[in-house]
Amino acid sequence: LRKKYPHGPAVEHIDMDLSEEELFGLYKAASCYVHCARGEGFGLPVAEAMLARLPAIVCNNTGLLDFCREDTCMTVGYTMVKASSHLSENSRWAEPDRIQLKQRMHDFVFCRPDLEIAEKVENAYHLISTTYTWEAVAKRWLDFIQEVMNRKKHPSVDMVTPWNNKCGIAEYARYFVEASNHLIDWSVFPDMGHTLVRQDEEFVQERVWCQARGNENENIDELIWKLKISPAEIVLIQFNFSFFTLKQLARICLYLQIKKQVIITFHSTAYIQENLTPQNSRYVKRGLNSAYRIIVHQQADYDTLKAVGINPAVIAIIPHGQITFAPMSKEQAQRIIGIKSNHVVGTYGFLFPHKGLEKTIWAIGTLKEKYPDIIIIMSNALYDADVSHSYHQKCKETILQLHLDDNVFLFSDFLDMRESSVLLQACDVLIMPYDKSGESASGAVRFCVAAKRPLITTRQNIFSEFEDCSYQIDSNEPEQIAGAIECMFNPTTAQEYLKRMEHHIETTNWHTVVKQYLELFSV
Repeated sequence: LRKKYPHGPAVEHIDMDLSEEELFGLYKAASCYVHCARGEGFGLPVAEAMLARLPAIVCNNTGLLDFCREDTCMTVGYTMVKASSHLSENSRWAEPDRIQLKQRMHDFVFCRPDLEIAEKVENAYHLISTTYTWEAVAKRWLDFIQEVMNRKKHPSVDMVTPWNNKCGIAEYARYFVEASNHLIDWSVFPDMGHTLVRQDEEFVQERVWCQARGNENENIDELIWKLKISPAEIVLIQFNFSFFTLKQLARICLYLQIKKQVIITFHSTAYIQENLTPQNSRYVKRGLNSAYRIIVHQQADYDTLKAVGINPAVIAIIPHGQITFAPMSKEQAQRIIGIKSNHVVGTYGFLFPHKGLEKTIWAIGTLKEKYPDIIIIMSNALYDADVSHSYHQKCKETILQLHLDDNVFLFSDFLDMRESSVLLQACDVLIMPYDKSGESASGAVRFCVAAKRPLITTRQNIFSEFEDCSYQIDSNEPEQIAGAIECMFNPTTAQEYLKRMEHHIETTNWHTVVKQYLELFSV
């Protein structure tokens, strides 16, 4: 610009049309790009600055949330306030945190070596240059248009599942429906006998079946009849061994196979061999092999079903869907819940003894000697069972015994996704230190992954799909837990795992999982 306008004064605002080369040069002439808009549709200047490999300080609200994160730029918090806007007298916008903005700019000038600037710049450049090119955006539009064209007639599906109660599979079913209700006409046939956590929706049918809990004689005739007269072409059964006996499941398949495509999702296969007996084995295998498809989440489950005599052509592997959160910085989440610490550990899921939570409390007691400010946020809801309430009491007694009242925050209420996301994103490290489990998949661990924080798990089948993106320990003894947490407090180590976690989220998110189910429904 100085070559083009050699006699022009130094200006703060340039009101002219620039060529792409001149615009790129303008970005490259700066050391840092600061963008603290109160709202954006997308935030093109930020993307352009990132493409020019220019460090950015950004108030990551509204449209900027798509690509402005802790690993791509330096973020500034904000507060939603009434807008001084011409658009609407009732509108709101994001008012940037001025003190934090000053601190970010100060740190960029005087503390730059501590900010991992080069890594953020490269992460941002890679994201914009691969995900937000016109070719990539156009392809997403074409894929979306093709998907709409292919789904002019939505498949009609009856889903048999727990619904609106405190159950991991009930939550799984809800995420499935929410991710696909614009593509699938759902009718949900839920169980009864629970206190509902919310009011049933219009697509939820009358509750006519109870969880069998091993009772071979539990009556399921009414459920079969209602499924048979339903106009839906497909029946999707979310199966766990406490819902139906294998004989009941086989009976449903055999009664409906002539009129319906019956698809079963096995959320675990660990107990199938012990539930097959000489008396029921032949009937069960005939029933399961009559299903249109049996869905499992992992290769080990496929191998188990094949080993007991299920036709491999019937079995399909579709991963457990990964939920996602709106990203939030650790600092912002900590401000919301009223804490401040550089060493925050988190746990998540129902409060049961096999989760290793009391051992984690002991590990925190050990780490407190080196990290006096350490905090653990235990977002572990009580389950309606005596064993859960007894374990809750035991954890509280351990907290008192170790004098950790100021270090352990135990949230035992059943929280909604928004509340859970804030608690998890307030953490530096998340941990799932389960005892050895026969389960094939965990719903709780997906909340931890959605928070995009370094994750520690025990090494076992329930967490095998996360072995590349989580730090896995061989046992959940307090010494191993403490060592793993300290290791993941290291930013360099943590960042390596977070990069792999991003890839895992991309390949297992609910959008991807729904597409795989739609392919089955459309055949």
